[in-house]
Amino acid sequence: MCLIMQAHFQLLQLSADVACVSCYFSSCAPIFLRLAESAKSQAGSLMDVVLSQGGSVELPAISSPCPNLALDREAGEQTLAAALEACVQLETSKELDAFAEAAHSRGNVEIRKVADALALESRRMQTELMRVLTAVLHSDSKLEALSHVRSLMSQ
Repeated sequence: MCLIMQAHFQLLQLSADVACVSCYFSSCAPIFLRLAESAKSQAGSLMDVVLSQGGSVELPAISSPCPNLALDREAGEQTLAAALEACVQLETSKELDAFAEAAHSRGNVEIRKVADALALESRRMQTELMRVLTAVLHSDSKLEALSHVRSLMSQ
């Protein structure tokens, strides 16, 4: 749950960072905010099920936040590809598959169902983000990349 809340915080920071007018993909800030809200909802679901277990599931420690998630060090600026890559990494960092495995070995039916649903949602989001990232990386221009993101993420 701590990892999910950390991802939530970092996605909120990412959406705030790219929302500035000088960022060419500032119109994508709501997409990152939606991802943050999804992480917050996942954390809430996880908290409910952990509390119902009486704390029988071990929670990992929270790590330090990562600033400038959209910064492409090679380009020396914020890029849409760097932001999407950060989103993929944050989604992966939630470790929901590992949580589902732990829930199957130590949890009751309720926690297994929630853990499986969260893991499935996370895998789906990782796949979607990778699909969008691939389209952005193969775009010929920033405008084309923005178009890909808007069309693919709104489906």
